[in-house]
Amino acid sequence: MRRAGAAFLAGAAILYLLSLRAYYVGFFNDDAFYVIGARSLAQGRYAELNAPGEPPLVNYLPGYPLLLAPLAWLFPGSLLPFQLLSLALILASLWLFWKCFEEELSPTELAGASLVWALSPLTVSLSGTVLSELPLLFASLLFFVLLRRAWRSDARLPWIWICALAGFACLLRPSGLALPAGLALALALEKRRRLAALVAGSSLLFLGPFLVRNYLATGQGLMYAVELIAPFRGPSTLAALAASLQDNLAYYLRFLFVTSLFRWPLAAPWLEAATVGAGLVAVWVGLRRQAGGWERSLALWLLLYLGIHLIWSKQAGRYLLPVLPFLAGCLFKGLGSWDLRLGLRGRGLWTAAALSLILSAVPVTRVVRASLFGSTPMNTPPLRAFAWVRAHARPSDVFAAELDGRFYLHTGRKVAHLGRIFEPGAFRAWLASRGVGYVAVLPTEFVMRTRTGKGLNDPMPLADLRRLLLDRRFYELVFEDEAEGSAVYRVKPRVTEPSQAGSGPRAPGSGSSGRRPRTPAPGPRPPWKSRSA
Repeated sequence: MRRAGAAFLAGAAILYLLSLRAYYVGFFNDDAFYVIGARSLAQGRYAELNAPGEPPLVNYLPGYPLLLAPLAWLFPGSLLPFQLLSLALILASLWLFWKCFEEELSPTELAGASLVWALSPLTVSLSGTVLSELPLLFASLLFFVLLRRAWRSDARLPWIWICALAGFACLLRPSGLALPAGLALALALEKRRRLAALVAGSSLLFLGPFLVRNYLATGQGLMYAVELIAPFRGPSTLAALAASLQDNLAYYLRFLFVTSLFRWPLAAPWLEAATVGAGLVAVWVGLRRQAGGWERSLALWLLLYLGIHLIWSKQAGRYLLPVLPFLAGCLFKGLGSWDLRLGLRGRGLWTAAALSLILSAVPVTRVVRASLFGSTPMNTPPLRAFAWVRAHARPSDVFAAELDGRFYLHTGRKVAHLGRIFEPGAFRAWLASRGVGYVAVLPTEFVMRTRTGKGLNDPMPLADLRRLLLDRRFYELVFEDEAEGSAVYRVKPRVTEPSQAGSGPRAPGSGSSGRRPRTPAPGPRPPWKSRSA
């Protein structure tokens, strides 16, 4: 068994290495900011190195950058070590999954669940990305390995490690709060209130200083909380919440059971619906088998984590990565119950695992082929645009771009994050207030958007941005590459604009009509504005 496990880990490591270039570092923009945070920590601060004035970095929790900081210090000019750390975390998570469930799952259930989640297109494609979902996956599995051993013990040392890990999970991702919350609730249900309070206190101990620091810097403690409730403000709160729950539930159920685990080629809607329905029932049966003890904490962690993302305004399949092994374990636990009742002696479980692997083979092969030989928007940045910036822009020049972290990571130039400002005069004033000398127009088709597509968190439509930049009195096109879909405009030195009562030409939309502009007057960028791709 150990030899089979070692061979499986070796094969997975080779597959993940072959898929290392599935996404380039910076594609998601979040990954760029984790690198920026790590490099700033290596300098003894936590700041937006990409932004003019290098203000404190408040949008991203510091847990993952803390893990990356030693690599940023040792390898200041390389991104590869960050990716290799991700591979190590995934492989270690595979081993922890076995340790966590070796007694709760039968050997066949454990083998099937391990194969399915480790070789799913989601895991393979994200295995080399610099995203906080990977350390949260590792931390949650390690957490439950320790919790299983310490659950019935009152020894202090194991619980100190568990509380520390629960607190650190809160610094990795906002959804990491579900880990200590689930444990505290499970302990409270067993009337172990002192331990429940200890777990809750450890989370506050880890997260509290960062919240205080953010509040002193910006007036907001946790920017994610502001972003979470922003779409539901207004008179139609309940309607917006219901729409979000319905839309997110449909998205994640399909992504889990069809996109990730059983990706039918050209599947009919009824086949996908049957797959989702059967998978959901099997997972629920598996969850119900986790009746008490430490497994109750695991079930609560899953429900809380998924509940957070059901009301989150953005959808992304990568959000499922930290809970994918747990869901796969519940799936095969439920399938194991059916297999036992039908007297199949494991044949049903092996059939389900084989079906998943066969259906995943084609998308995984595409990931590997693109990583090794392909050039796609996911694994190749707009190289010619970035090369032009490095060659022609001075180090002191400030750019405006949508994906500011990505832009800085690949050009080294300061960049202001574009806001959704559609009125020409307000847009020019915004550029001037930030000292912007160039505006970069880069593809945004993969940028994460809210459900409505019109929130402050959404990118400015490229058609509207280009329309603003067509005014030759204020902007000059200095670079364009149609194949990349990229362009760079120089902001001309500011001149005195014609008075509203004068006879000279006016910028579009700058005339006096007595009406207020449709967008707010330019001001500081909301610090919680999301910048993910």
